[in-house]
Order: sequence, then C-alpha cells, then structure tokens
Amino acid sequence: QINDIILRAFHSAGIMATREPVGLCYNTAKRPDGVTMDPWKRGHCLAWDATCPDTFAQSHVISCSINAGAAAKSAEDIKNNKYADLPDAGIDFVPVAIETTGVWGSEGFKLVCELGRKIGDKNFDKRSSMFLRQRISLAIQRGNAYSILATFKSNC
Repeated sequence: QINDIILRAFHSAGIMATREPVGLCYNTAKRPDGVTMDPWKRGHCLAWDATCPDTFAQSHVISCSINAGAAAKSAEDIKNNKYADLPDAGIDFVPVAIETTGVWGSEGFKLVCELGRKIGDKNFDKRSSMFLRQRISLAIQRGNAYSILATFKSNC
C-alpha cells in the first residue's frame, strides 16, 4: 500500500511515475518499487524502494532500544547498497524505510515531505505533506493489524 500511496502522490504532483520498472539495472534483475518518468532533481529521474522493518524483530530489538529508528536506518543502508548502481544510469535513488512502530528513516521522510510540498504547490493546500504522511502511517497501522489478526485461529 505504501508504494501505491507514493505513486498516487507523484501523479497528484503532476509527475509521471511507474511501479516496478523493468530494465533499470542492466546487469541484474533488480527492480525498485517505482521510478519517475519526469526528472526529479538535477535532470535525473528518481527511483524509490519501500520497506517496513519490524521494530520488535529479534534482529532489531537491541539496536532499537538504544537508538530510535535504528531498524529504519539499517533498512535504508541495505536498500542503498542494493541499488548502488542506479546513479551510474542517471537515476537518483531514495529508500523509504518506516518501522512498524511508525519511526521513519531520514531519506524517505525527506522525500515524502518534498513530494507533499509539490502537491501543496499544485493544489494550494499547505497541509498536503502532513496528509501524505498520515496516509502512509495509516497504511502501516493497517498492515500491523492484518499481521496480528492473521495469528488468530479461524472459527470456520
């Protein structure tokens, strides 16, 4: 759902984008979650890949108890390493990492805020950035609810 929200936000800002493009990474079969067809900054298109690491996963509990957002930062680093070859193709890359508790990674947060500002410039509503962050946060909460509900036994 996060990727669909981001894609719709790009379209609302008047920026053409597509989901899961084929052929961006020529040497590998890697496909980011989306890419803009129009230049984003400095004449480069922008690719993004979203992830939602579990704050309470055994691999993140200790680091997250010491530093808020450690799981999101770790996920951003992993995504940046995975798509390190995209800048060579003239495509900027931004990982969007949001923990299950709602803590945002810094790179994704900046992207969503800037995207919200562009929507606000188009529709003259200064609250657009806040509304976009709220939609994404609700999608994460829904995903958490689905995960919890899936653990219960069905009466059928």
